[in-house]
Amino acid sequence: MATEEQPRQPPLSGPLAPRGTSQAGSARFAAPANAPGAGGLERLYDKPSPVPTAPRRGTPHAPAPPPPKPRRRFVLFGRRGRADGLTEDRERELMALCRVHLPRVRRIAVLSRKGGIGKTTTALLLGHQLATLRGDHVVALDANPDAGSLGDRIPRETHGTITDILRQAGSLRSYGDVRGLTSRATSGLEVVASDNDPRITEALGWSDLQRVMNVLSRHYGIVIADTGTGILDPATQGVLAAADQIVVCAAPSIDSSRVTALTLDWLDQNGHRALVENAVVAINGVQDGIGDVDLLQHYFERRVRSVVRIPFDRHLAQGGETDLEELAPLTRGSYLTLAGMVASGFSW
Repeated sequence: MATEEQPRQPPLSGPLAPRGTSQAGSARFAAPANAPGAGGLERLYDKPSPVPTAPRRGTPHAPAPPPPKPRRRFVLFGRRGRADGLTEDRERELMALCRVHLPRVRRIAVLSRKGGIGKTTTALLLGHQLATLRGDHVVALDANPDAGSLGDRIPRETHGTITDILRQAGSLRSYGDVRGLTSRATSGLEVVASDNDPRITEALGWSDLQRVMNVLSRHYGIVIADTGTGILDPATQGVLAAADQIVVCAAPSIDSSRVTALTLDWLDQNGHRALVENAVVAINGVQDGIGDVDLLQHYFERRVRSVVRIPFDRHLAQGGETDLEELAPLTRGSYLTLAGMVASGFSW
């Protein structure tokens, strides 16, 4: 479906401008000057907040301390003695959010325009966490047109793929019919794999993904779609048209997070502002001393509903099949927080 062409914007400048990017290339995803948060990442990076200095001895009047930053609605609490970084009260609160009753299906798209920053892992672990805590059926769909790897991250029980669901859509009348085409992890999460032949998955269009999402929506309480990196791909566009919420992945580096910011800009400009306002940003692979994560979190908090930091974890770095029980305690606590933040938007 054709959309109205957006006015071309000047390329980004300053330390966040991409090296070697033409003006046309950067303008394609650049935000207008009045877009929410537009240019904020650059300004924050160019002008870091001043650090207050202690008054010298003998100073008659000490300088006033900076005003405290307002708290967000949801904050990750910590307490000594718990390796997962959560208090018992906070853990109960997050679990209650994840278990909330759903009057209708919720469809969640996991997005990233940059590969290698944990998009598939985010979709998988979010699904594991929700499936573990909920009593209804939760499914993760590999909607990556470039032969995605989601189906390889749990033990395979079937050779069924997204193209099988599309081919048999008219005869999949019960949950049992669909279950014969999915693989189920020990957490209870079910996965619909992509086809191993990228020539097949690349041919899937907007209406194909709409039809698959509709089939799954009749039999599952939560559908999580792991999209490709091409936000303009017809398959991704079909997922976005059906999505109730989005999770956008970022990395703890300025360059990678700049791509995430441009993704939010594009969504804002192309009819998905409500999805951005209710979005959760997952900053993946956070390590002490690497990247200015505070700066990135401050920027994204101005644009989306919630931001969650996911620490680097050796088990996730290995790739392959992933199990919640194999994660470090702090990582498990972070994914519980992510699931709770997503679930807190179910009422939007």
